Amino acid sequence: MNDDTTPSAEAQPEAADAGQASSEGDATGHQSMHHERKQYLRFGTMIATSTVVMFVLTYTNSYSWDHVRWSEERLYMALLMAGAMAIVMLSFMWGMHHNLRVNVAIVLGGLALMCSARLQSRAAA
Repeated sequence: MNDDTTPSAEAQPEAADAGQASSEGDATGHQSMHHERKQYLRFGTMIATSTVVMFVLTYTNSYSWDHVRWSEERLYMALLMAGAMAIVMLSFMWGMHHNLRVNVAIVLGGLALMCSARLQSRAAA
């Protein structure tokens, strides 16, 4: 007594599997997007931490603590190095970071940071 308008018991599991696969695909896409965002945040944190370390290291040539004073020039040089480092590091890790728009934004941001730090350094001189 099975007419053609009622789905068979065999077709119902397939429909359920298709719905489950769709939700798994959505979950996988969400996880992938979360992983990508995490990679870019880690990259930014790496650049920021390295910039602070480079700024502090510029004071290692001081003879004594009395000679350590705030220096805008040291800040500009650390920012110049940060921009260059972002571009160099991203070029080595391009295959790990797949979002072309974000990659291009990082390169342009690095170039802008380098140019502005250099201009500020020249203006302070």
